[in-house]
Amino acid sequence: ILDSTLLRINNVALPGYYLLQLGSTVVGGLIVVVAYWLWFRKHRVTFYPSRISDYWHYLFWAVLFIIPIFFSIPRGLRMARIFDGYFAIRVFFFHFFLVYLSTFAPILLVASLICYPWSKKN
Repeated sequence: ILDSTLLRINNVALPGYYLLQLGSTVVGGLIVVVAYWLWFRKHRVTFYPSRISDYWHYLFWAVLFIIPIFFSIPRGLRMARIFDGYFAIRVFFFHFFLVYLSTFAPILLVASLICYPWSKKN
C-alpha cells in the first residue's frame, strides 16, 4: 500500500509513503506552532519599544532566520539539478527545509547559550 499510487495529479503519481511523509510534516509543524503560540500566550511580556535590548532581540531572531538560508538554497539547487519538472521542485524544497532546520537548530542552541547569560546581566 505504501508503494502504490494513492493520488495522481496530471502525470505525476504520488505514492502512499510520500503522502504520509507530507502529512506528518504538516501535522508536526502545526503541533510546534500551536505549542509555541500557547507558550507565548502564557508568558506574555509587556513591550517597551524604547528599550535597546528589544532591538537586539529582534535583530537576533532576524539574523537567526536568515543565516540558514545561505546554506539551504545551494544544497537544494544542487540536489534539484539531478531531476526535471515537478520532482525537481519537490526535491529542492525537501532538501531546502532539511538543511534549513538542520542549520537553524544548532545555531539557535549555541546563540541561546551565549546570549541568555548576557541578557540576564543587562
